[in-house]
Amino acid sequence: MLTNYSKTEVVADTSSLISLQTGGVLELSLKLFDISIPEIVVTELEEVAGYDDTQG
Repeated sequence: MLTNYSKTEVVADTSSLISLQTGGVLELSLKLFDISIPEIVVTELEEVAGYDDTQG
């Protein structure tokens, strides 16, 4: 077990979060990295969530 493990800090944009989710690795990424999401990205994700897009 790692005792002095520090997560790498990452700032995510909208497209990277969508890509991680589409690729099925968003949950894992959230566990492995300390991901900061700017407020504008949250707003964009809320807008995108309303789209009827079968491709992700």
